[in-house]
Parts: sequence; C-alpha cells; structure tokens
Amino acid sequence: MLVVTGSPRTGTSAMMQTLKILGLVPVSPAFQKEHEGIEHYNIKGFYEPNLEEVLTLKDTPSGVVKLFGSALPFVEKNIVNRMIIMKREKQQASKSYRPIMEEIQEDADVDFVYDFCYDEIDKMKVGVDNIEVNYED
Repeated sequence: MLVVTGSPRTGTSAMMQTLKILGLVPVSPAFQKEHEGIEHYNIKGFYEPNLEEVLTLKDTPSGVVKLFGSALPFVEKNIVNRMIIMKREKQQASKSYRPIMEEIQEDADVDFVYDFCYDEIDKMKVGVDNIEVNYED
C-alpha cells in the first residue's frame, strides 16, 4: 500500500488529489462526517480515513491512503510498501492549522502535533521505500 503522510497542513490532501487524478484509488472518500463545516479548507477533499478504516487497512489489498504521522502507530508496518512524506516548515504548517482547530473548537498544541507526526514517520519509514516532498507557501 502507498501511504501519503505528514502533519496536518503540509500538502497531504493536495498529494492525494494529484494521485487520484493520475489514476490511483484512494482508500477513503474525499470527505468524512468529521469534515462537516470545514470543507472550505480543502474544497476538493481531505481523503482522511476514520479510525475504523485505519484499523482495518490490513484487509485492504491495495490503493493509496493518507495517514498523518500520528495514525501510523495503528498501522501494521508490513502493509506499507511505499511512502510519500509531505514536509512543510513547522511555522507555516502550524499557522495554517490553528484556524481549523479554533473553528472546530479544539484546543490542540499544533506544534506538538507536528513534532509527534514526524517522530512517528521517522519510525515507520525505516526499511520502506519513500520520497520526501517539500511544500512551501
């Protein structure tokens, strides 16, 4: 399975949209119930699986899935054979993520989320073919 990963607001949705245009099949729909009210942040879709989908990825034979680094501990490493790692400067990603957290009234430490995601990505990418893509404003 191909995994598109990163931290929130690092271009993961744009990469999923690109891969879909190129013919790859996303595991998750463009929007989930959790995206109601924030669709305007990614009008072409987020492609984020819900927790149930993450926990059943081992039953999905192929495709492309978007997983933030924070979701990687819930995935069996043997199903991940390739990774596209999206990167963006922490300050830019955090600045873009804060308004979403405020809009959904979540009190998340966005800098912590960023660091945690890349810590988990570093663990998962060992032994997995990967490419890093830098996203800049």
